[in-house]
Amino acid sequence: MSIHRKIQGSVCACVVILLITACTGSPTPRKGEGVWGAAPAQEIIRIAIMQYEQALRISVEEGNITAGQETLKLGSPQTLTVDPVSLHIDGRTLPLPAIIESPKPLRVEDTSIYGHLLIQDGYLISMLPIEIYTMGVLNGEVPSSWPEEVLKAQAVVSRTYAYFRVLQHQDELFHAGSTEMFQKFDYTDTNEAIERAVQDTRDEVLLYQNQPIEAFFHACSGGRTENSRDVFQKDLPYLRSIPDPYCAKNERFFWSYTADAATIAKALQVSGLIGTNSVSIRDIRIHERTGSGRVDTFSIQLKNGERVIVHGNAMRLALDAKSFKSLLITNIEKRTNSGTMEFTFDGRGYGHGVGMSQWGAKEMADQGFTYRHILNHYYRGTRIGTIWDIR
Repeated sequence: MSIHRKIQGSVCACVVILLITACTGSPTPRKGEGVWGAAPAQEIIRIAIMQYEQALRISVEEGNITAGQETLKLGSPQTLTVDPVSLHIDGRTLPLPAIIESPKPLRVEDTSIYGHLLIQDGYLISMLPIEIYTMGVLNGEVPSSWPEEVLKAQAVVSRTYAYFRVLQHQDELFHAGSTEMFQKFDYTDTNEAIERAVQDTRDEVLLYQNQPIEAFFHACSGGRTENSRDVFQKDLPYLRSIPDPYCAKNERFFWSYTADAATIAKALQVSGLIGTNSVSIRDIRIHERTGSGRVDTFSIQLKNGERVIVHGNAMRLALDAKSFKSLLITNIEKRTNSGTMEFTFDGRGYGHGVGMSQWGAKEMADQGFTYRHILNHYYRGTRIGTIWDIR
C-alpha cells in the first residue's frame, strides 16, 4: 500500500484548526496534536518541502482546498497557481494560507507531494502522521535490503528525531525540512520490509530523563564516533565519543578529496570564513583535533601573510560534504600540478560522526546484534520507551 493511501484520514482532524491558527500567524498544535503528557496515537509533523519566491503550478487530481472560511471541492483534475500571497484556481483568487487535501499525490513542477499540503509564508509544507513520516525517512536514509534489525534501529532513531523536532519547534511554521540537513524523506512508496520495521517498533522512542533525545546519526564513524559538543556545540551526555569497531574497516569509507587553492579560497569566501580580499591560499594545515581524532580547526595560510583559523565542520560544509566526507583526516598533501597549487585530503568515515553509524549498525546486525543492542551501543545512558512515556 502506498504512503499516500495510508495518510488519508489521519491528518484531517487537525486541518481546520491548523488553518485557523495559520491565519493569525505561525500555526501552533492544538492540545492533542502536540505532545502534552499523554501522546496522541497519530502525532502530526509538518515538513517544509519547498520554499518559493516565484509563482508555482500545482496539479491536483481531486480533493478540497480550504482558504480562510471557504472550502472548494474539486471534482476533476485542476492546475492551480500560488504566489507568495494568493492561490489562483479556475479564474478565482483565494488568500493564503491555504490547505489542499487530496486522496492522490499532488504534483508541484516535477515533484510529487504526499500528505495534506499547507501553503503559507512562501513555503509548501506537508502534514503527515509521524509513523508515515518515519516510513518515508527509512526509504530515504537506508536500503530496504539491509537486515531487519538495522531498519528497526533506524525507525526508532528517526521517530525519536521527529518527536524531538515537534516538541522543540511546535510554535513554528514547520518542524523540519525534507533534506539530509534534517532527515532525508523520500516521497515514494515504501515496501514490506520498511513497513514491518516501522510497525514492529511502533511508538518506540529513545528517551533520556523521559524526554526524546536529539537523535543524530551519520553514515560511517570510521572507527570512533564524535562528541556532540565538537560538532553542534551541544554537550549532550548521551552523545559522547565512543569506540566503534563495527565501522572501523569499511573500505568504502577510505576517501580522498582534491581541490585547487583558488577553488578552496572561493568557497571559504562565499561562506564568510575568510575575507573577500583573500586572493589565494598558500597552505592548509591541521591546527587542532578533537578528542576523537577529527579535525577541530584548520590553519589557513594566505598569500598575503595572514593566517586564519577555520572551524573544521564549517570548512567541510563550505567545500563539498559529499566528497570531503568527514573530518577524520589522516593526511593533507600540497602539490603543484601544471602550475596550479592543489590540496589533497585523505581520510576515513562519512558524515559528522555523532550518534549512530548506519554502516556500523549494519555490521552489528550482520553479527547477530538486535536493534536494542545497536541503540544501546550508540546512545549511551538512554532507554527505549514509547511516546506514552514522554513527560
